[in-house]
Amino acid sequence: MSTFFTQSKSIKYLLGASLLCAALIACQSTEQTPIDENTGLVPSSSKTSQHPLPSVNNQPPPQVEVGSVDGFQAGSKVKVEAFHNTRVSTRFAPGAAPKVKLKLLVVAATSDETTLAAITAFLKQIGTPFDTLIASTTDLTEAYLETDAGLGNYNGILLTTANLAWVSPTGFASAFTPAEWTMLRSYEAQYKAREVDLYSYPDGVDASYTGNTGMVYTGAVDTTSAPLNAQLTTKGQQIFPFLQPSITIPIRYAYTYTASVVGNAVPILTTASGVVAALNATPDGREVLALTMAHNPYLTHSVLLSYGLIRWVSRGVFLGEKQMYFSAHVDDVFIPNDVWDPVTNKNSTTVEFRLRPNDLVNTVNWQSKFRIAHNKFSSFKFDFLFNGLPFNTDLPGGGFDTTAPNTCGRVPVGKDPFTSKAKCYKSSFRWMNHTKTHIYIDSPITLPVPPATQQADLALFSDEIGFNINIARSATGLNLIGNEFDSSSLVIGNHSGLGYMDEAAPPRNYGKSHANPALIRAAQQYGVQFLGANTSAPTTAPVCASDWIDPATNTPNPAKDCNQNNPSPNTGVWLDAATLPANNIMLVPRFPVNVFYNTGTPALLVSEYNHLYRTFWGRDFTIDEIMEQEANTAMDHILTGSFNPHYFHQTNLQFYTPGTTSLLTSFIDKVAQKYDAWMNLPIKNLSMTDLGLKMKARFAYDNAAASAVWDRAAGTVTISGASNVNIPLTNPAFGTAYGPDFVRSTQAGDIVTVGQGI
Repeated sequence: MSTFFTQSKSIKYLLGASLLCAALIACQSTEQTPIDENTGLVPSSSKTSQHPLPSVNNQPPPQVEVGSVDGFQAGSKVKVEAFHNTRVSTRFAPGAAPKVKLKLLVVAATSDETTLAAITAFLKQIGTPFDTLIASTTDLTEAYLETDAGLGNYNGILLTTANLAWVSPTGFASAFTPAEWTMLRSYEAQYKAREVDLYSYPDGVDASYTGNTGMVYTGAVDTTSAPLNAQLTTKGQQIFPFLQPSITIPIRYAYTYTASVVGNAVPILTTASGVVAALNATPDGREVLALTMAHNPYLTHSVLLSYGLIRWVSRGVFLGEKQMYFSAHVDDVFIPNDVWDPVTNKNSTTVEFRLRPNDLVNTVNWQSKFRIAHNKFSSFKFDFLFNGLPFNTDLPGGGFDTTAPNTCGRVPVGKDPFTSKAKCYKSSFRWMNHTKTHIYIDSPITLPVPPATQQADLALFSDEIGFNINIARSATGLNLIGNEFDSSSLVIGNHSGLGYMDEAAPPRNYGKSHANPALIRAAQQYGVQFLGANTSAPTTAPVCASDWIDPATNTPNPAKDCNQNNPSPNTGVWLDAATLPANNIMLVPRFPVNVFYNTGTPALLVSEYNHLYRTFWGRDFTIDEIMEQEANTAMDHILTGSFNPHYFHQTNLQFYTPGTTSLLTSFIDKVAQKYDAWMNLPIKNLSMTDLGLKMKARFAYDNAAASAVWDRAAGTVTISGASNVNIPLTNPAFGTAYGPDFVRSTQAGDIVTVGQGI
């Protein structure tokens, strides 16, 4: 009997994602004007913007073009080569073969499938080793599956489509021959290797296809205009225990089949229109989990389901780890920011804003209530990035007042009650160095930098960094102790000094080879290990003018040199250019958010957002729509397990509704509401140094050539790889608990007990 499949259909779409950010540069003035403690407004220190405004001309639009989604269109079936289950002579005879490598095999018909891009992206995020087989160009062989007798090369199989259909030179067919299918299924049966069919046509009633999906076609849905909402069944809740049991998973921008189950199949995901995922036990003892919707790396349903699929197919035992992180950096504490003028659609030339004492009190109260209301965020704490220049000397109404008393009282005391409140509530936050004056550092355009210039720069930058450390530590300053001050991390004003010149016209990215060498020396002098970077810097620079020569190839490598974004998931950027002093500093990329630095009220945010994006969206957005859009983008970052912190500005903590609401707290409330509705895992809230250390560890792991063998009979895993590198092993038995799993840090040569898996 022949199996039939339908022809493919491409759905082009755009996925909205917010990529704009507000930049930071020095804020200087010689005026000495007191702050209005009621409004937080002070006279502007300059007739020009202290921060360059984002614009549609030099910033990317808020979208990500993610390509097409391939589906099989119902109603136009064509004959496809039959898949027979007749066994052929292979080395994979029935019987127990308990040893397998902790590696997954991803099989796709062609290399351009969006589902292939999705699953490989998710595996890289976790750090799970895998091989990719493109079935239309590479044959599956016995040696591919088993190099050494009795040791399987893979502990799980991921098929991008259940049938591996493609348009071959002779027509629409499977990329595997019948012999290859039999070989794969014999291997799965012998080594108890589970299979996930990421995108399946539900034809499980067809005996020639071995009933793999366990589902029978009932309909199809094009989800471009509206999502198809799916719920977990009881079995689904067991397979995805880190998702909320009552979660509604929106399947959107993905062609989807609906089905009913047959035989031994058990529904995993259901919709009002039918089953869209099922678990099936085949007659030869294999386990197959099949889904009936398309995927790509950016779709919500793909991101939500990915970890559970990898966890299930691996039986819960795999190298790598996935946890959830969210940190909120608040830049420019103690100095004022610009204020957007909705009349001129520019920054005001008459006023700026600095946090008021009550804003700080309200922030402390909100943070306490937030932790209680959202217990998965119970460790959440703002990171305050401060500029400690002397109060009222270089900025109007700005700076840190060392003479201010430490008081929590309501009655303002001293020249700067805000400093007094900061001293009182210091332990409610983590603090981090943002330089003394929020200095903007011109990266050298011409190399090498003359020694005299470097020496002068070194003195200046040392003062900019060291002064703030004294403010943080001294008794007349914030008097921070222990982990209250993240002294190993530093963010320069505007992320400057690192080769990206946003003040140029147009902005130019000269690459990290043009970072200021005196900045690197000054940072090392004060024990800085991590410098903050901007994930949008590479994309906002229309030209990468790097002239750095890669010593490995003796050729220019602008992509590596100019990138301030993560070069691979959860790794930072080493400052390793030959033009820089020897150092051990890593750039930690930070995510910008379209809660602009110069807006403290909904009216101002709506005005600026629509000024920038009205043409792109074709209409104006309300404040609720803006917050929804930005929260969705932040959720994308969180769900991938990204270490990168999100950054904001002190203006965003202006409580425009007394005691209850600011733009920043409203944004975080929205993110937490979404997270609570979807996830059943605690959020990790770490300092930038702790995040940077994790990035260093991930970089080392990615380059350790780590591997492992799981002896299921003994319940042990043997670790191999580079020495002195921590290799994370996720398993259901031993280590540090995170949700339903345990993560154990191992090293080469370790033999770890993990049990039989899930």
